[in-house]
Amino acid sequence: MAEKKEEGDAIKASPTVPIGALAQSLMRKNHEIKADRAKAVIQSTQTTYKRAVEDLELKIADINMQLDAALDLAPDNAMSLVPNLKNHVPTKFVGDDLSLIFERRNLVIQFEEAKARYEYLFGPYTS
Repeated sequence: MAEKKEEGDAIKASPTVPIGALAQSLMRKNHEIKADRAKAVIQSTQTTYKRAVEDLELKIADINMQLDAALDLAPDNAMSLVPNLKNHVPTKFVGDDLSLIFERRNLVIQFEEAKARYEYLFGPYTS
């Protein structure tokens, strides 16, 4: 009776069967090939998905910095105590500020949804 090969058994060298990584790769069982392909697809997809979530996180941080920078009305030089108000246009400030907070709100929603979906597909998200 033929001996049953175990899953982890390496292919034995013989005059008719070459041994080496290529030969072993070509002679793998079907389920091993499927598992290897699945692992490659999962890794690639997970990396791409995580980068997309991280990009959203970075965009939110960038908008927060822009909002903070817009509040900087510091004097033109270190010797002055008077804020620089000559370049401050209230209508432009309000329009820019509202635009940024609405953009941030949309990005936060996208980030939360993308993060939740990532965790559903791949497990816990760590930034």
